[in-house]
Amino acid sequence: GPYAQFLMKWPTKIVLLLLTCGLFGVSIYGVTELKREFDFKWFLPSGSYVLDYFDAQDEYFPYGSTPTAAYTGDVDYFDQRNLLVTLEKAVANDEYIDNATIDSWYDAYLTWKGGEIGRA
Repeated sequence: GPYAQFLMKWPTKIVLLLLTCGLFGVSIYGVTELKREFDFKWFLPSGSYVLDYFDAQDEYFPYGSTPTAAYTGDVDYFDQRNLLVTLEKAVANDEYIDNATIDSWYDAYLTWKGGEIGRA
């Protein structure tokens, strides 16, 4: 048909090729300008306690949760073993600490040693 004859002419082919290359170039530029911005809080209802929690977390811990360590220093560990147990229990019972993240060297030592021997 006439449409096919029009598309087979050299000037039409050149214009279509330039148009296709131009659109391809604009598309590549657009892809390089894409930014991935996603926050799951967008899908939480306003006034939700979960949203309030995440807002407080962002306010007080803007870089994520902060790893914390407790060092005991220069002490006689055998004489102070009750205090080590008390410290470990206090940390484990703290509502703001995830128990799965606690790594106690003293507890590991007692396990290696053979149980609760030495705990008073």
